[in-house]
Amino acid sequence: MRLALIGDSHVVALGNALTRDRDALLAGSGVSDAVFGKVFSFPQLLKPFFAVERGGVRLVERGPAGSLERVLGPGLLGPARPEIFGISMAYTTSLLLWSLQWQTHRPWRACPEGFQPVSDGVVRAMAEEHFRHILGFIAALRDQGLRLFAVEAPPPREDHPYVGRTISAEAMLAVDRLARGRVREALDGMGVETVGVPDPAYGGVPGRSFLAAPFRSLAEGDYHHANEAYGALMLPAVLARAAEIGAARAAA
Repeated sequence: MRLALIGDSHVVALGNALTRDRDALLAGSGVSDAVFGKVFSFPQLLKPFFAVERGGVRLVERGPAGSLERVLGPGLLGPARPEIFGISMAYTTSLLLWSLQWQTHRPWRACPEGFQPVSDGVVRAMAEEHFRHILGFIAALRDQGLRLFAVEAPPPREDHPYVGRTISAEAMLAVDRLARGRVREALDGMGVETVGVPDPAYGGVPGRSFLAAPFRSLAEGDYHHANEAYGALMLPAVLARAAEIGAARAAA
C-alpha cells in the first residue's frame, strides 16, 4: 500500500524526515511505500487551481501540474489512482494571520482599546472564504473516490517578525485557532479525517500556543516552517492513518 503525501511547502519537513529514516519509519507501519512532494506554493491555492474532467481531477497551471507528475507520474487524480493520499494544505493559516487588516481589527477576545473587534463568526467566515478552493479540491478528490485524509500544518511561530508589529501574539493564536477549527469542521462534514499536530509540537497548551522552539526551521529568513524533527514527530501518525484507510479498504 502506497502513501502519496502532497501539498504546499509544509510537506517538505515531513518529506525530509521520511528521506532520512525511510526504512525505520515504514517498518511495521502497514505502509509499503511512500512518496512526497511540494506541489504548490500556497498563494497558488487562493485562486481556482483545478478542473474536474471525465476520469478525474486535473491541475490547471503548468508548474503545479508538472510537480505533481514528478511525484506520481502521469494521469489524472481519479479512481484509477492506487495511492492513499495525505493532503497537506488545508490548514496553512499564514497569509490569513499576516493580513494587514489586523493592524486595525482584532478578534474580540484579543481586542485592546483602539482596535475594531471582530466576532468569532466573522473570523470563521473569513477562513471559509480563504480556503474555499482548497476545500473544493479535497471535495472533488473525495467525489472521485480517492482514499485521502488531511494533514494539519504546524502551528504558527512566535518568532515571526509580524508578531507584536502587525498582530499581537494573543490575536494571532485566536485567529489561527478559529480558522483551523472552521477548516476541520468543513473536512469532518465531508468525511475527510485530519491528522492533527502532535501535542509535543506546541510550546504551551496544545492547540492554543505556538510551535515549540526545537521544531522550528533554522533556515535563514524562515519564520514560518517546521523542521525535520517536526516531520519525524508527525510522520508516525500520518503513516498510521494511511494504514488504517488501507486496511479498511481491503476489508470492504
